[in-house]
Amino acid sequence: MNKRFYAMIALAIALVLPILMLSNYTNTGADPLGSGEYEGFLYTFDGTDATITEYTGSLTDIEIPGEVNGKTVVAIGNNSFGNKTFLNSVIIPDSVTSIGGGAFNCCVNLTTVSIGGGVESIGGGAFNCCIGLTSVIIPDNVRSLDNAAFMRCANLTSISLGNGVEFIGSSAFSECASLTSVEIPDSVKIIDNTAFSQCKNLSSVTIGSGVESIGNATFMGCTNLSSVTIKNGVGSILNATFSECTSLTSIDIPDSVESIGSGAFSQCTSLASVIIGDGVKSVGGGAFYGCTNLSSVIIGDGVETIDNQMFSG
Repeated sequence: MNKRFYAMIALAIALVLPILMLSNYTNTGADPLGSGEYEGFLYTFDGTDATITEYTGSLTDIEIPGEVNGKTVVAIGNNSFGNKTFLNSVIIPDSVTSIGGGAFNCCVNLTTVSIGGGVESIGGGAFNCCIGLTSVIIPDNVRSLDNAAFMRCANLTSISLGNGVEFIGSSAFSECASLTSVEIPDSVKIIDNTAFSQCKNLSSVTIGSGVESIGNATFMGCTNLSSVTIKNGVGSILNATFSECTSLTSIDIPDSVESIGSGAFSQCTSLASVIIGDGVKSVGGGAFYGCTNLSSVIIGDGVETIDNQMFSG
């Protein structure tokens, strides 16, 4: 088999998957019954619930109202504040339950955002390319962070993920070049493909016990990643998950993990020590391809299938 095969798999995943990252920018659901304006905020409404659809004002620091003309603001619509480069800070009220796709896309001067405690979902690309953001607190009530939610927030140094988050979408924090550490709470079930890929300064990651699968290329290209803690309870590690994490020196895979995908740790050139737990049944092709400094490998008793290219290269 061509020695470049697994490297090509990893590259293909990184290039192709983000194409779909902004797929949920389109409004769905029933047509609104009416529309209105309140202090520069345009909105639509259905009964007593209102959705902010656009901001026509010029204030740099805004507090989105919890109520407009007697209607409760429950949502921030898709692209409603997109490309408002004059925005510096935003406060989202507790009445809001959803932040739509691309809601604050490319608000490049946005430095502070306060997400209300009522928010349950943050849409695809909601804060994509908000390069002024340095920190984000995700409240406990949030259940899902959709594709590319905070992608390319280049100056984002810290994130606090609430204990209610269950789903982290594809490329949700990809290319957040200043992010240094991530602690994924036990509530998270799915970390989707490329979620934290190409976070070049990410050095420490803890993955919670509730994660069913760590997606394809999730941490691919995190070249400064040196500490990875995978809690017991994690179910599977998919293809190219930690590919090209060139600062990673050791990995301990707990007994709960049942499968390790193709190229999962490929090109981790500093990786010296690997412990594979007793629960692992299969290890994919080229899982440790290109790990040129690997000197110690402990394989658990449960492994049934090992691809003959597991350590090639």
